[in-house]
Amino acid sequence: MSTSNETQASITGAAPALIRALRRAAEIAEANDRGWFGIEDVLAVLLDDDRSLLGAHAARQGLTEQFEEIRRLARSLVPGAVGGPSTPAGPAGVDFTISGPDAAELEAFVRA
Repeated sequence: MSTSNETQASITGAAPALIRALRRAAEIAEANDRGWFGIEDVLAVLLDDDRSLLGAHAARQGLTEQFEEIRRLARSLVPGAVGGPSTPAGPAGVDFTISGPDAAELEAFVRA
């Protein structure tokens, strides 16, 4: 029996932007010395993506300052190093495969 908790998930049909966001969330966790990533990491990534529709929509609505406050709040929720006897050993990661006629282009987008 393992002394730490380990989790794995498999997702089918995810948009490349979602895969990219999950991979970035895992990178944030690793940068904070955590072997897991959670909704806080994903939220920070989603709000921090300058290419997101949410930021563009906020700007069109004149809510740029409020959106920046929400971004800062989301970043502040990202936990630092967390350890304990059952903490995943890590590192956190997201593996993916893409097939089809646009696979190379979509993979390049995910890895960017």
